[in-house]
Amino acid sequence: MRQVLAVAAAMAISGCAAGWGDGACRDSVFPAGASKASRLLRTQLPAPYFYYRSVAFDYAVLVSSADLTAALEARAKGGSRAAADLLGLVSQAQPISQNTDLFRYVLKDSYHFSIIQSILVDEVDAGRAAVYEATTGNFLPSVQVTRSNGASSRTRDFETVSGERILWSLDCIAD
Repeated sequence: MRQVLAVAAAMAISGCAAGWGDGACRDSVFPAGASKASRLLRTQLPAPYFYYRSVAFDYAVLVSSADLTAALEARAKGGSRAAADLLGLVSQAQPISQNTDLFRYVLKDSYHFSIIQSILVDEVDAGRAAVYEATTGNFLPSVQVTRSNGASSRTRDFETVSGERILWSLDCIAD
């Protein structure tokens, strides 16, 4: 199984506002326990776009400049200094003239790693991203998302229809 992008997002980044150790990770929007659903994805994006590649280069998650900017603005308004800093860097690069690897911002400051991956998870979950599979040269039309929604942790696991994990997120953890 190829693991592509792994996210262990801090509660402040992912929006889990409950305190650590109070057992309040459960997201009231989703049922307790595990649930599985399909997410339709964009199968093309107008260039130029931002992308993030896996270590094995099997998959890349693509997001539009407008969607990335909107996600950063929302997190910055919510008080995320990392998002505000990254928004400044992304804004300076606008308009982008070619497809741009988001890892360039991680190389500038590793603090950007979690916010970038948190945004990618949310964009895939919302169906606003495209996922490119390098081994086939195709975009995935959909992914399966499994949510584990418990009092002590909340995760999202994204897989291809054939069951290959491409992305996962630890959204909240409590003592």
